[in-house]
Amino acid sequence: SRSFTYTVKNVTDGRLVASGSGSVDGNLNKQITSVAIAEYKREMYLIEWETGGKKYKNHYCTNLLGINGGEYLKDLHECGFDEFEGF
Repeated sequence: SRSFTYTVKNVTDGRLVASGSGSVDGNLNKQITSVAIAEYKREMYLIEWETGGKKYKNHYCTNLLGINGGEYLKDLHECGFDEFEGF
């Protein structure tokens, strides 16, 4: 069994929208939380987790249709991603 902690932050408005801890057995996919997302609103979420003494992070952006590349890169920088392949 592997234990973990996680946080999900809405970078667009600065709100912490989810956090917690748990454990999983083996190499499984498991839903640990859900976040309500406003339809047609562009928001950037920073997902961070720690397990086995290591920290990881990823991001999720809603409503990508018509997104402004500059705004997206600004949000990525806010998440701590300084480089993004393809931009």
